Amino acid sequence: MRTLALVCGMAVVVLYSTVMAYDNQPGATPLGPPGYALLCAAVLAPAWLPRRPEAALAARPRPATPSP
Repeated sequence: MRTLALVCGMAVVVLYSTVMAYDNQPGATPLGPPGYALLCAAVLAPAWLPRRPEAALAARPRPATPSP
């Protein structure tokens, strides 16, 4: 239930902020289907991650290797 609330809250914030950013930029072009797909992927990711935590580990930044 908590995950559903998180996903719904994120969806509202992400979509609202995207619409507001578009409205406040005079020369902006509308978001296309790939853009909306990326927004949906970002919103749905927290719902998927608790079941597949290795995906979060795979996406973590690699530590910098010291140069000789």
